[in-house]
Amino acid sequence: MMNMLIKDKHSKNVIMESGTTKPQEPEVYRGQNDVYPAFSNAVSVKYNETEGRHAVAGSDVPIGKVLLTERAYASFLLSEYSHSHCTNCFVRLVAPLPCPDCLRVAFCGEICKTTALKSYHAIECSVLPALFSADVSVPCLIALRIITQRPLKYFLDLRPKLLNHTQRPRNKHQPDNYVNLYNLVTHREKRSLEDILHRTHLAAFYLSCLKKTNYFAVDCNTGGQPTDDELFIGCLLLHHLMLLQINAFEVGELGDDQDTVLIGGSIYPTLALLNHSCDPCIARYHRGTTVVIHNIRELRAGEAITENYGPMYMYHSKEERQKTLKNSYWFECNCIACRQDWPTWEQMKTDTSLRIRCINCKNAIIVTTGSIAFAVQCTVCSKTTNLLPILQALKGADNTFLVAKQLIGQHNYEKALSKLIALLSLLHKHMVPPFKDYQLCQQGISQCIMTLGYKF
Repeated sequence: MMNMLIKDKHSKNVIMESGTTKPQEPEVYRGQNDVYPAFSNAVSVKYNETEGRHAVAGSDVPIGKVLLTERAYASFLLSEYSHSHCTNCFVRLVAPLPCPDCLRVAFCGEICKTTALKSYHAIECSVLPALFSADVSVPCLIALRIITQRPLKYFLDLRPKLLNHTQRPRNKHQPDNYVNLYNLVTHREKRSLEDILHRTHLAAFYLSCLKKTNYFAVDCNTGGQPTDDELFIGCLLLHHLMLLQINAFEVGELGDDQDTVLIGGSIYPTLALLNHSCDPCIARYHRGTTVVIHNIRELRAGEAITENYGPMYMYHSKEERQKTLKNSYWFECNCIACRQDWPTWEQMKTDTSLRIRCINCKNAIIVTTGSIAFAVQCTVCSKTTNLLPILQALKGADNTFLVAKQLIGQHNYEKALSKLIALLSLLHKHMVPPFKDYQLCQQGISQCIMTLGYKF
């Protein structure tokens, strides 16, 4: 999620009048989910008291499938990219169109310009200098943007529904429905008084900025006291500040050195339903402000579809991960990497044993490289597994990975991805993670998917 940073685009792959190419949104695997249309039909959303709402595979899913395509509910572009990227959709500018009243934003074409000038930028234009000079973080700016992109009446009409909010899905979960955004978890009950007071001060500041604009339209003389409408919007701002801390996402693009460059932030009400794992199963990239996720390993029906909130088992010890997640997200991670206390990358590099998959119960059988046994007994089910056919099947794995690595070096990502997917399927069939080669292969798949995705 958004650790580093503490509107509607209907056209696909078209050239706007300014010469900017609009990115195409890929179709999700097996079509859209009936209840959660941003998700694939191969994804199911479940609910329980421990995990809240969370996504699982509704059926077996092969490696590399598109499981979600979602347009941001609200986004904010970093100020340093305000003249190189469209303020509204984040695509790179070719022939930028400016705001008629300020030099702080630019747009890729008339559609984005009209969208912004008729909604959020009409409100924000005069207060952006104050916000930027105050060094306001992106999540805080998104909290304000959620308000400014809708008129006051929109929120006032929703007030009865917001008083009865719940995490349990009631009907179709449309990503552009504010109620679905509002219902995201905030962990308000777990926060300290100091935390809530700090965010209340921030909400009051953003409310004062709104009052300096024409957002509330009528200037009621209340002797300095906020009106009921202003208090209601102030409460919504506070709510946004809490939910964005744990549900906002960084938005990046591929830089010249093939590394991901952070250009802004967004909130995605459907993507935010994914729970954390220290060994996540998805790769995520952006096309403008639209997010796309693919699974980077095979998924079995009922298996959790997980994102990563920051700490990963390969780079952080279990103790470090648990401390970070507890302090930032108020939960104790119970993913498989934490339950089994998986080794870090440095520890895996020195481990030469093989984790062979038992042909009967599928658990790991540890085989040392010095072993001369041709058959091994599983300590879980006591059944014997013949090693010879497994070792024969794995014989060319190292060479396949080297070929894929060379293809990546030649920027032939599609061919590299095909080889890596076949290799990971082979490794998964005969071995049990975690082990070095499995993780290297999975990282290669993630790199190829993200590179191809960003290039669209």
